[in-house]
Amino acid sequence: MHRHFLARLARTTPVLPGVDEVAFVDIDPTHRRVYGRAKQGAEVGRFKGVRTLHPILATLSTPLARPVIAAVRLRRGKAADARGAGPFTSEALATAAQVGASGTVIVRADSQFYNADMVAACRRADARFSLTVRMNPNIAAAIAAIAEDAWTPIHYPEAFVDPDTGELVSDAEVAETTYTAFTGRKKSEQATARLIVRRVRRLNQEVATGQGELFATWRYHAVFTDSPFTMLQAELQHRQHALIEQVIADAKSGPLALLLPETSSALYRPRVGTHARSACAWERRASPPPPWPASSSLGPTTSYARSTSSRPHPAADPPSPARPRQPHAPGELVSAA
Repeated sequence: MHRHFLARLARTTPVLPGVDEVAFVDIDPTHRRVYGRAKQGAEVGRFKGVRTLHPILATLSTPLARPVIAAVRLRRGKAADARGAGPFTSEALATAAQVGASGTVIVRADSQFYNADMVAACRRADARFSLTVRMNPNIAAAIAAIAEDAWTPIHYPEAFVDPDTGELVSDAEVAETTYTAFTGRKKSEQATARLIVRRVRRLNQEVATGQGELFATWRYHAVFTDSPFTMLQAELQHRQHALIEQVIADAKSGPLALLLPETSSALYRPRVGTHARSACAWERRASPPPPWPASSSLGPTTSYARSTSSRPHPAADPPSPARPRQPHAPGELVSAA
């Protein structure tokens, strides 16, 4: 139901501007602690001694729009991070298509979703993927084969331009190569795409002051993607996948704050409207507010709607008791005071 609601909302409001050109689908799981033993699906999973539920969420965003929740699925606490990743990705991409994402759609996810089912779901829906890759011997060998002069410095914290040479001096560099993933599976399930690698200089915080390093050491972060964008654009767009963490944190302080014993994915559906209304409100900030009605329209005959709450306003003063009338003799003048 939330898919149809989001589609109607996108048709009538500018909630996702530019969705017909470039759209990003971000997928990420989260754990929510619960305390009742009778809650359906609540189990002790990754966190020792902590009973949790393990929902998975997908958000839809564009370069011009804030994210809205496109799909959500509630899972038991012991469920693996990538459980049901393929069908869930297909559901999120179907929502994106119904909203109007007819251009380039890129699915971004962390390393727990680096699997053949995820890639196959993206390709069936004619979407692109951008997945973080864990370091393993095959990835390490592919990175080692990259030539030293193929690394390009990027704007990273503490990067600066050398005033003498005009070159960017940075502790982070990016390069790419071609890589074939899932070689342990049958040929039809293997995928060949780009392997974009970001390396960050590893600094020894315990080294003595003034002591230089014999050779540079690096930490490598690889991304497996078939993005049509340039190397630097694709690497930056993948790092922006972290915005889904803010959406999850926002949801945990709202709909996920209280989970009912018979919780289902319907509990999360209002979150679509909440994020959509927030985005619309953000769009309306660019236009001036409507003028306040003239004071003549608020005359004594104006009626106001009665509040739906039966409790009095906390700031309202209690009504003062009526002053009793004093008796007086016939013909006696009464003061107006």
